[in-house]
Amino acid sequence: MIWFILLLLMGMTLLVASYISLSIFVLSEAYRIEQEEMQGVWETEKKED
Repeated sequence: MIWFILLLLMGMTLLVASYISLSIFVLSEAYRIEQEEMQGVWETEKKED
């Protein structure tokens, strides 16, 4: 019985850890893309001037 609980805890921990790392990766990618778009906007504004 105790082994089942330990395995369940380990599984949940792995699941949560992978979910957190995935969300961090997605957020950092979204942030990077947003920064590149902002950079592009700044460059086009400079060209218009």
